[in-house]
Amino acid sequence: MDLAKEAQGIQEQLVKWRRDLHQIPEVGMKVPNTSAYIQAQLKEMDIPFETYCDNCAIVATIGKGGKVIALRSDMDALAIPEETGLPFASKNGNMHACGHDTHATMLLGAAKLLKAHEAELPGTVKLFWQPAEETFEGAKAMLAAGVLEEHKPTAILNMHNQPNTDFPAGTILVSDGGIMASGDFFDIRVKGKGCHGAMPESGVDPVTIAAQVIHAIQTMVAREISSQESAVVSICSIRSRTADEEQYQKVYNVIPNCVEMAGTIRTLNKDVREYVVKRLGEIVEGVCKTARAEGTCDIKPVAPVLYNSKEYADKVEATARKLFGDQWVVHYNKPTMASEDAAFFLDLLPGNYVNIVAPKACSDGKVYPLHNSHFCFDEDVLYRGSALFAQSAFDWLAE
Repeated sequence: MDLAKEAQGIQEQLVKWRRDLHQIPEVGMKVPNTSAYIQAQLKEMDIPFETYCDNCAIVATIGKGGKVIALRSDMDALAIPEETGLPFASKNGNMHACGHDTHATMLLGAAKLLKAHEAELPGTVKLFWQPAEETFEGAKAMLAAGVLEEHKPTAILNMHNQPNTDFPAGTILVSDGGIMASGDFFDIRVKGKGCHGAMPESGVDPVTIAAQVIHAIQTMVAREISSQESAVVSICSIRSRTADEEQYQKVYNVIPNCVEMAGTIRTLNKDVREYVVKRLGEIVEGVCKTARAEGTCDIKPVAPVLYNSKEYADKVEATARKLFGDQWVVHYNKPTMASEDAAFFLDLLPGNYVNIVAPKACSDGKVYPLHNSHFCFDEDVLYRGSALFAQSAFDWLAE
């Protein structure tokens, strides 16, 4: 059995699937057309499946009992109008600007390979297609629906593309430990007392107080967190209101009643995360109280740190080297402060989140990053993702 060669044999099919999916991007939990397309391919391959989350999440089953492992892909897109100029570009105002169409395709390819060798499988493979990764809702929704209790996998493999130009397209990047940051969103409100812009002493200026809050937050990160740890606190939006119900308008001579800010916290350590969350609230309250204003800070947890176990990193690395050769595999322990909701699965199951390098220049000759309206993907690596998914399933089940 040479799954790398077999995967190359279905490359044309993989490209078709990917381009079909690329043209129907959908956002969040509601991905009915994307899910229906994947379901249609599974039916054609005679692979049984169940759906969850209003028929949008899918769990397919290949195998006849025994030990169970899971392979997982996301399949949602972003609300970004596409500007790649590709002949199969999306025209519905959304875009697969993070490559989830390619992940869904690689998992479909793995399903095809595994189905062809179902009689040889030393256990059972569950294939998860998950909506709403970008909004951090999908994994939690599938967990709440009882997917793990119903299907009982003992480990899980996740895959993502990377437009990383430091390595040749097709390189497999394997890592262990905390590799993607926890995420929290926050809303800060500084309530002062509006007044005439020429008479600031008659009010309480929330704009200057908001500036003090921002400075204090960044000072906390720089001076209270060890330089050996990673923490990012970013204020990503800020607006003023002259009245609670006011829609924003530019005013030159009115100090507003309040200022609202929103942003995110990212860390790679649970203790650091708890400390930053606690201190953020203290800083907002303390700075505002000192300046005669009222301050509130509401924090919404988004995702835990994504943690790759060393054991499963070693397994994925061994499988990738067997499939493609040592020159195509890099042990790449460089964490990112981005967050990923696969972390919810990896919080409950051992496993790995592996990256496949797939940079592709857009029509202007430039390689663009993920979440960019010009992002392109090198389709030549699709077969490698399918092969790695399928061979890992065989190798993990054989142990």
